[in-house]
Amino acid sequence: MEKIMLWEPDQDLRNALALYINNLGYKTVALGRATNFREAVELEQPLVCLLPVDLDKGTKVAFGHLDRKFDVKGVMSVILPEFVSDDSGELGPSGVVIDRISKPFGIRELADCLDKAMERKHKLVSSPFPWEQSLEVRALRNTGELKEALKLRYEVYREVGFLESSEHGLDLDPYDFKSTIFGAFITNGEQSELAGTIRIIQDTGFGLHRRQVAEVMAGNGIDPDAVEASVMSGSLPALQTFRLKQSDCRRLYTGFATDTSRSSVRVSTGVHELSRLVIGRRHRLNSAGMERRLYELVIAHCCAAAPKKNWFVIAVHPAKTRKYLRFGFQNISQLGIQAYIGIDQPAALMVWDLQRYLQLPNPFTTELDENIVEYNYRDSLVSAFPDRRVAIVE
Repeated sequence: MEKIMLWEPDQDLRNALALYINNLGYKTVALGRATNFREAVELEQPLVCLLPVDLDKGTKVAFGHLDRKFDVKGVMSVILPEFVSDDSGELGPSGVVIDRISKPFGIRELADCLDKAMERKHKLVSSPFPWEQSLEVRALRNTGELKEALKLRYEVYREVGFLESSEHGLDLDPYDFKSTIFGAFITNGEQSELAGTIRIIQDTGFGLHRRQVAEVMAGNGIDPDAVEASVMSGSLPALQTFRLKQSDCRRLYTGFATDTSRSSVRVSTGVHELSRLVIGRRHRLNSAGMERRLYELVIAHCCAAAPKKNWFVIAVHPAKTRKYLRFGFQNISQLGIQAYIGIDQPAALMVWDLQRYLQLPNPFTTELDENIVEYNYRDSLVSAFPDRRVAIVE
C-alpha cells in the first residue's frame, strides 16, 4: 500500500486527515511535530509528504531543517521526497514542492490533490520508451561530457570563423572556470548525443565545472592554475569587451545588480553572463526548439536559486539583437559595436532583468512552475524530440 506522510500539529485535524487519506486507499504515517522528520522519511519511504508550511511550487526542501526553518501556516504543501543525500551526507532525504492546498479543504479537494501528485510523480520518475527519441537538457556531469561540449563549441565557432585553428580541437576558454555549462542531449534508447550547449558565467567565485575544466586543460598541456588566476579577479568578458565595470551598468540600466528587480521581486545582486550558445550542424533543422529548451533550463535554474539569479549581460552579434529583444534583453545601443574578447566576433551589449521579463508576455512563464519542479527533482528537463511546440523565431 502506498504511503502518505503527514505532519500536522493539530491532533484533531491530523486524525481527520489520516482517516480521509486511509479511506482513499493509502496508508497514512501521521506525525505531530517536525522533530526527526528526516529520519521518519528515510524509514517509511513515502511517495508524498503533506506539511503545514507555505512554500512556493518548485521549492527544494531539506527535511533535516524543517523544525528550524519553517513556521506553520494555513496552507498544506504537497512534497515529493527524494532519497539522495547531498555531498555532505548530513541532510538525508529532501523533497520538492509540487502543489499547495489551503485550509480548510474537503475530502474531494484532498483526493484531487493527491491524484495530481501521484500523476506528477509518475511522470518525473518515468523514462522514455526505448524506441522514443527524447531531448534532455541539464548541466554537464563529468569530464567526458565537458570535452564533448568544448569540441562542439570549437567546431561551430571554427565553422563561422570566430576561432582560429587549434591543435587541441577544443574551445578552451578560461571563463569556463567561472561557469555552469549546460548541454542538450538527444537520447534514443541507450545512445546519447550532445547536440547543443550554453553556459552561464558568474561574476565572482568558481563555477560548477571548475574541477573538470582544470582536468581538461592539464590533459592538453595547459597549466590550469595559471589560466584560472588570469580570470578570477577580472570582470565578465562582455563587460571587459566594452571596458565597463559592474557599477557602470547601473548607470546604463537603472537598478541593475541591486537586490530588487524592476518587477519588485527580491533577487540576487550577482551579475551573470550568457554565452557560447551553439547547436551542432547535424541538428540545425531543430535548432530553434533546442534553443528554446536550453533557455527554459536556464530560466528554471535561475528561478530555483535562492536568491533568484536575475541580472545578466550578453554580448551578441548585431544581427541577433532583434531575437534577444524578444527574450526581454535591453540593447545598450549607445556603446556601439565592439570585438568580443577572446573570439573574432562583432558584438552588441545587452542586459537582462529576468524577473521583469517573466512578468511580461513571454513563451516561458506558462510552464515555468512545472519546469522548476522537474529541474529541482531530477536536475534536468526531458521532452519529446523533435519539440512540436511553437519555436522561437529568429
